[in-house]
Amino acid sequence: KLDPQSGTSLEIGSSGDTITIPSGATITNNGTQTGFGGTNVNLFRAYNNGSQLMNHDTDTLLQMNTESFDVDAKFNTSTYKYTPASVGYYYLNAFVFYNFNDSNLGRRIQVWITKNGSKIAQNYQRFKDSGFDGLNENSLSISTVDYSSSTSDYYQVYGMCNNANGSDTAYLIQGENASYFTGYKLIT
Repeated sequence: KLDPQSGTSLEIGSSGDTITIPSGATITNNGTQTGFGGTNVNLFRAYNNGSQLMNHDTDTLLQMNTESFDVDAKFNTSTYKYTPASVGYYYLNAFVFYNFNDSNLGRRIQVWITKNGSKIAQNYQRFKDSGFDGLNENSLSISTVDYSSSTSDYYQVYGMCNNANGSDTAYLIQGENASYFTGYKLIT
């Protein structure tokens, strides 16, 4: 048992020293830890809180306009941008739910994540090229890990729908559990 010589603080070693814990040893913490380990920072989750119209075969910025949470205030609900403002690796996930009306069913749907306007990950589903169009509602998800090397890097989610008649009849379904974008900085 080590106890401080005076007061309540105990220092092991001096600046520049290396303290080694041998293989097989276990460190048990029953108190509060500071200065080691880590936390996932820049954690956010934003979702679409309005039924967004999806134009036929048009790349569309998805309007994640409401936040479930935004721990470090890094997501902008007006521009739909996640700007972590910190160099590091980031986990990103998007889930989208599309709806085509019954008289104009869909053929293809897509979702992708961009970094500074360029695609870094995408998911695509094609159901039919012509003839019978059987898609009414469907969802896609996408996850990726990306390295942000600049404090000005930003991420957004885009989507595309293709329907039978080429008219504006597809919608991004709204709601916290229907269409959302989430991410955080990984501990490295």
